[in-house]
Amino acid sequence: FVKGGWHLLKAYGALRHLKIPELLEWDGMERGLVRSLAQYFLGCKALVLDGIPPSLTRWLPGFVGTGSRERGLEMLRQCIAEGQFFKPLAMDALLGYYVAKEVWVETYTPDEWREIDETLAEAEATYGRTSSMFGHKAAILLGYRRNAPAAAARVREIAADPNLAGLPAAVSAHLMTESNYLLGAPLALAFALAFALTFALAFALAFALAFAPH
Repeated sequence: FVKGGWHLLKAYGALRHLKIPELLEWDGMERGLVRSLAQYFLGCKALVLDGIPPSLTRWLPGFVGTGSRERGLEMLRQCIAEGQFFKPLAMDALLGYYVAKEVWVETYTPDEWREIDETLAEAEATYGRTSSMFGHKAAILLGYRRNAPAAAARVREIAADPNLAGLPAAVSAHLMTESNYLLGAPLALAFALAFALTFALAFALAFALAFAPH
């Protein structure tokens, strides 16, 4: 364990000093693998830095600077298009970015939905509908499209995959996700009603106190 940690630290120390031209223009052994790794690493790095204030990156050795969402997406798309070793991870990172957009309360353009559908279609054709890596994101994006029944059905399909039979924790996590989709609308309505009732009671109490005889 200690030896493995030491090698990880040494590898990280080397990555700190790598430059984009050196990684992308590598012309030695395993050129395709090195280039694919560079595209994936630099794409993810640019996307992560894009969401971090520049004042905070100075505390992250090797990550100093301002990220670029456009540059990060470009690198991931190149990695996918070239089809080398890190293509599946780049596809997963690209879909992860689109999943995060909803959290950032950003809207999706028709071109983005088209890219999402194409990426998911390729992932399904290559890795199957019940792939935990891609199937779960497909369910989430169906939920973002306000298609909760389809999202719940996809999660149920993943949970029923025989490959997960020996992983009860994974099955449980998928079933919990399914329950979120099934209960999402009723729970949202319940929370909205509870908030409205609380606000009305607070307003009534404040009104009564303001106009109560002293």
